[in-house]
Amino acid sequence: MNNNLELVYAFSKKLSKSHVKFEKTLDLFQKSTIYNKRFHKLKIFSDKETLPFIEKFNIPIEVIEFEDFLFLDDIKIKVLPELTYNQVLIDYDVFLFSKLILPTQCDVVLDRPDNINVWYIQELAESARQYKFFELLDFNPKDDISGNIGLMKFFDKELEKNYIYFYNQLKNIAKLEKEMLPPFPSYSILLGEIGLKNVIDKMGSILKFTSTMDVNNYEHLAGPKKSDPDRWLKSLNKDII
Repeated sequence: MNNNLELVYAFSKKLSKSHVKFEKTLDLFQKSTIYNKRFHKLKIFSDKETLPFIEKFNIPIEVIEFEDFLFLDDIKIKVLPELTYNQVLIDYDVFLFSKLILPTQCDVVLDRPDNINVWYIQELAESARQYKFFELLDFNPKDDISGNIGLMKFFDKELEKNYIYFYNQLKNIAKLEKEMLPPFPSYSILLGEIGLKNVIDKMGSILKFTSTMDVNNYEHLAGPKKSDPDRWLKSLNKDII
């Protein structure tokens, strides 16, 4: 599969909180596609509202209508069942410097390991304890390792189905408390990442990461790197091409 791996983006203007942020996100997205299409075929799942902004990328686009988003990863949950065997879901801020190789003999592949005990996750968890959806999440797992879902590929379709079901269960309960929740996209990581960890732990699934493989060479931008990608890539001698 690695020989004909196709990278799939789920992207919508609805995820941006302002026009200025959308313009910056769009620019970053286009730059990442310039990098990544050197190594793989690309595809975008998007909606009619976003289509005029991304047609210039010259990448195949499949139009899919999304509901209003309550959390950031709602869009991924919608797109996951649409993926074929040779497709992997990737974030718009991942820059490849060589062909992406997926690990084998596992149930799900994610970007990089995260620690459930890091301050920002624990801070979110403490804040979310007052809401009903939080009661379904397990913050006493068998280990501390969760996974960043900037890259995501399910080989076990039963695991994928259970993850989608659990995510939607959490989301539907959160909908009932929508007026009391902090502004979008608060708590997204609790549903997208911690929710997946809970399902993986429950099923005893095998999780592996692309970032821990020596054959992979890529950068998943975050924080100040994302706000100034040109400067960051130049510091790596990876100028925008």
